[in-house]
Amino acid sequence: MLERLPDTTTNLIKSLFSRVEAFDFDGVISFFTDTPVYQFGNFEVCFDKTSIKKSVENFSGLISAVSHHIKMVSEVGNDVVFVEMDITCWRKDGSVVSLPCCNILRLQGDKFSELRIFMDINPVFNPS
Repeated sequence: MLERLPDTTTNLIKSLFSRVEAFDFDGVISFFTDTPVYQFGNFEVCFDKTSIKKSVENFSGLISAVSHHIKMVSEVGNDVVFVEMDITCWRKDGSVVSLPCCNILRLQGDKFSELRIFMDINPVFNPS
């Protein structure tokens, strides 16, 4: 079993989110293994880096900016991490919406083999 130094996983997660916030799609997929599982809400599950990149690009194309506000990171063993956070999205019309989100991540070494994002993204599409 691989032992990680304290905060290593949290820093890895923060680095992944910073790539999303920068709309650095190649940077985002560099955090994943070669055989990942990625699911964002009710959207189609992605099973490769190309599909993940397309999914992140599609979401990012709907907004002008995004920010992740981590509330809690909880590690289970050496390979499962739960992240509770609020996501703030700036719509292209200039309005802002913050949404609660919970992610489940699985690690293989220093890469993510799985990321499941549990968030209702519908308010981003409904500016009222």
